[in-house]
Amino acid sequence: MMPESDPLLVADRSLDARAWLCPRPVIEARQWLDSMTPGLLLEVLLSDPHGPLDFQVLCQRKHYQLHTIETVEQGGQRQWRIILSKPKPPAAVAESSDT
Repeated sequence: MMPESDPLLVADRSLDARAWLCPRPVIEARQWLDSMTPGLLLEVLLSDPHGPLDFQVLCQRKHYQLHTIETVEQGGQRQWRIILSKPKPPAAVAESSDT
């Protein structure tokens, strides 16, 4: 099941992968996420039609959180805006829910 689109969600970093085909967008996004602080949002812009499914699989396998997949028509072409994050460690989640 794909997450609902949230055009108001603002990412902390953005990766423009519209010129790339699979598997490069997934590999690059994974490297970016692994270097980011848990909880920060990464926006990935895609033009590869397989991208949305590839990112769903990536999130399932790596336990990333998939926040939104948004389809965007631009210049007569379909593109996608995907926002995901590396989850906070369980201890950080418990501490933030206590406040």
